[in-house]
Amino acid sequence: MEPIVRENARVSTADGDLDALIHYRPSPLPQPGLVLVDGSGEGTADGWGGAVDRLVSCGTVVLTHDKPGCGASPGDWRTQSLSARADESLAAAALLRSHPAVAGMKCGLYGVSQGGWVALIAAALDARVQFVISNSGPGVSPAFQDRFRILNDLRQDGQNDISLAEAGRWLDDRANRLLSGQAPEEVLTQSPRHSRVPWRRTRPVHRRPRSGQRQSEAAGTGFHPHGPRLHSQKHVCRSRRQQHLTGAQRMPILWILMPSRERQVFVPTTLGIESSTRRGLPPETV
Repeated sequence: MEPIVRENARVSTADGDLDALIHYRPSPLPQPGLVLVDGSGEGTADGWGGAVDRLVSCGTVVLTHDKPGCGASPGDWRTQSLSARADESLAAAALLRSHPAVAGMKCGLYGVSQGGWVALIAAALDARVQFVISNSGPGVSPAFQDRFRILNDLRQDGQNDISLAEAGRWLDDRANRLLSGQAPEEVLTQSPRHSRVPWRRTRPVHRRPRSGQRQSEAAGTGFHPHGPRLHSQKHVCRSRRQQHLTGAQRMPILWILMPSRERQVFVPTTLGIESSTRRGLPPETV
C-alpha cells in the first residue's frame, strides 16, 4: 500500500491565507474529497490525530486547515460568525476540488461539533458541496442550544423557577435583538438593568483561559455584563443570511453513530425536526 502523501497548501479567506494540508494515498483513479471542519476553540491543520489517516484509508482525499489565529495562520477565530466559518469551509472545498487527486469526484464537508452547523450552512449556500457528515453536530439551532446550556447552568447553581423564567425571557430578548440586526454594543446597554438580580451573579466558564487571556474572554456567552465577547453571540443566533435554514435542508439523513458493536441508526432529518417540535421546542429554533 502506498504511503500517505501530505501536501502543504493555503486556503484563501477574508482573514488571510490559512495553512492547510492535503492528505491522500496516490491512486491511478481520482478519489472523493473531504474537508474537515473543526468545532469551537482552537484548531490546526495537523491537530486531527489519527482521524485523518483513517479517513484516507477509506479512499478519500482529506483537507485540513488552521483556524484563523492558530498555528502560523493570520486572523482570530474568536471573532468569527458561523457565516464567516462557512465561507472559510467553502474556500477550502474549492481548493480541494481543484486538486488532481480529486479530479471531478464528489467533494463534501465533515463537520465536528460546532463544525456540524458550519458544514450545513456552507452546504445550503453552495450546491457544489455534495454531501455533509455531521459528527456530534447540531440537533437544534445555536440559539436553542445556548439557551438550554445557560439555563441548565443556572439550575445547577440553585436558581429557582422564577429566576429561570426571568433569565429565559432575558436570553430570548437578547437573541431577538441580535437577530433583528441590532448592534451588539446596543444590546449590551440593556444588560445593567438586570445586574442585581440573583441569576446575574452566575457566570459560567466553559473553557480554561489561555496564557494572557482574560477570564471574561474565556467565558464566551456567559453573563458577564460588559465582557468583550458578545460578538460570540453570533454563534448563538443565526444571522439574517442563515435564517432561511431549517435543520439540514438538503441533507436527507441524520446519522446517529452508535458504539462500534451496535447497529447504526439512520433518522430522516425531517422526522427529527418534527419530533423536536412535538416536544415543545419552538420550530424556528430547531
